[in-house]
Amino acid sequence: MKYRILFLLSLCFTAGRAQESRFSELWKNITLAPAQEKPVATDTMVVMGTTRLLKSPPYFFDHENVVDNEVQILLAVCKHERWRIYVMENLKAAADFLPANLPWVMYVEGVGKNFPLGMYRAAGMATQYKVNVLFFDYPTLNENLGRIRNYYFARNNAKLSAHALHQYISNFNQYTATNSIITRAHKTLFIHSMGAQLFKTMTQQNFYALSKVTMFDRLILNASCVPRRSHNQWLDSVKMAKAIMVNYNRKDWHLKGARLITGKIMLGTKPKSRSKQAQYVNLVSVLGKKHNGFLNKPGEITIPLYMQTYFEALFYGRAWRFPEK
Repeated sequence: MKYRILFLLSLCFTAGRAQESRFSELWKNITLAPAQEKPVATDTMVVMGTTRLLKSPPYFFDHENVVDNEVQILLAVCKHERWRIYVMENLKAAADFLPANLPWVMYVEGVGKNFPLGMYRAAGMATQYKVNVLFFDYPTLNENLGRIRNYYFARNNAKLSAHALHQYISNFNQYTATNSIITRAHKTLFIHSMGAQLFKTMTQQNFYALSKVTMFDRLILNASCVPRRSHNQWLDSVKMAKAIMVNYNRKDWHLKGARLITGKIMLGTKPKSRSKQAQYVNLVSVLGKKHNGFLNKPGEITIPLYMQTYFEALFYGRAWRFPEK
């Protein structure tokens, strides 16, 4: 208990100054396109569904949610290391710019992401694995808050964004139904960290029609920052994927921090009362204390090669194996 209190106190006095100092740096190569400007396809594009409130440039998306938590569709286009953000009429208008024959990954992130950080991680996934990324963006970082208050800020927004994620998934399901090439392509719903809290809330809000439609080949819950208790009850109700995987790591440093803050053991560390329809994969032998085991930092190889091969196989629907300990 003594060490938990010291840990919490240290986080209370850690303001978001380090984050704030690089905030403008993150935004300097991002601009919002005028409504009349039409996107031109490049080799680096990401579709984004965001719940953030659109404001005036230069920081046109910040940590505020839209009032009704409706999802807004964006297309992020990179050319010569500069990003142009287009507000699109609907998901089809944005997704039509992506190559239909590649695997599709709907990607939901966790704590500590402002708009630029989320976009850069989505682009990182797209280029690292050569997949189409549909990123779901919701506010999980307020640069004016310290770490503990940011944790609860992110968790609250995750719960508030459940309707928007449902809307985003439903729109993608409608889009794939109209395109035979995409229907045949491998489709993954990838939920990372605090995104699992968002997904749990969505499954518990009785979206009956959507929960009964199988639209993804695989659902991956990765390093889930959601309490493990009774997770089998809400996960057993999920029918939207042909296969469900839960990646966990008992040494995950970030999830141990979440336990210290909440007093609850996270699903991403020690699953208990397992879902009868999910496959559980222990990553501790390869990841050690790492929380991010799927994305390299820009210009660096920061994840084990085995993890690159593992996730590539999952996203492409190939056979895979993983050493358990």
